[in-house]
Amino acid sequence: MREFTRSLADVAGYRLDWTSGGTAAEARNALYVARDVEVLERFYPGLTEERAMATDVRNEYQAWWSLEKLRVPRGAPDRHASPGGPSFGGSAGPASPAWDNRREQKMADEEERQYVDYECKDHIVTIAMNRPEKLNAVSDEVVRQLIAAMRRFDADPDAWVAILCGRGRAFCSGADVLQRQLRSREEFERLGGPQGHGANSGDLLTQSVNYKPVICAVHGYVLGLGTGMMLDCDLIVAEEGTKLQITETSRGLGAAKHWAQMHFRNAGAFGDDVVLTGRYFTAEEAHAANVINRLAPKGKVMEVAWQLARQVASNPPLSVRATVRTRRFTLAQYTREAAFQMAPLKLYLSEDFHEAALAFKEKRKPRAFKGR
Repeated sequence: MREFTRSLADVAGYRLDWTSGGTAAEARNALYVARDVEVLERFYPGLTEERAMATDVRNEYQAWWSLEKLRVPRGAPDRHASPGGPSFGGSAGPASPAWDNRREQKMADEEERQYVDYECKDHIVTIAMNRPEKLNAVSDEVVRQLIAAMRRFDADPDAWVAILCGRGRAFCSGADVLQRQLRSREEFERLGGPQGHGANSGDLLTQSVNYKPVICAVHGYVLGLGTGMMLDCDLIVAEEGTKLQITETSRGLGAAKHWAQMHFRNAGAFGDDVVLTGRYFTAEEAHAANVINRLAPKGKVMEVAWQLARQVASNPPLSVRATVRTRRFTLAQYTREAAFQMAPLKLYLSEDFHEAALAFKEKRKPRAFKGR
């Protein structure tokens, strides 16, 4: 705890004298005061204690108050504000500019990181998610970079076919739960769902101008949002042993879109099964049910995807694109109708969804669902 507070104070350019027992005690109080739900409510209106404890909001608040209480210019006597908690009337002063700058820099670094690789060779583009440390969990920024890559592919006259894949041990572990599914209620209402502005993964293939074919090459794990992206693609190659799951069911979000995608691929009974149970299923099962197009041996998924891409690219491109345009139009009708049915329910505001997302974050089983 001391090292944590010391580092915050040092970044802000302040001195901490740990020879003073009062300083340590005040630091300790500062670091744990955010447990008080009334303080949380005043600092972040509408925020619940449970929500704050599950996110970085609490840490953000703790850092702010620690620095305000322990703010002492270097070389000055070790004086502290009076005990009793932070003042919201202005006496505590604004948050430290140095801390604000550090937070802004961290956000800027996240936005500047390249999460998506793009390479074009022999009319075939490889678009690879590159966040292997998170099993390619999809944050808002990942989606925005994927959309930019798809637009680049669509506009490039030398690019005829794309392969969408993921680096590391998995194609995609789904949505970034901490960012997208543990937002405040106010954020969900403002955004109309878990996705951020301009970060809807459903837009990846729906904003095409030239309707070039996209092959999805999956391996390892394909979960939740990753399954949805896969099913949106025109062709699918999966490595043997790949595990897939429609996690939206167990998370409380509903899986109507995935149900529509499954039925579009004539996997009706199988689709009903995996959508309503939310169970894992394998690439072999999916192939037998017509969900995916080709199975690849272990370690050969990109090789098989490239073989398929070359076959597609050997045809007149305008002929291929005419078929892709019709296919995507028809699929969009299915998924739009499903989304229309789901929208009024606003399941992302339900208590069950909040509990399921929180349980995932805390690595525990969800408490009993309430149906509300």
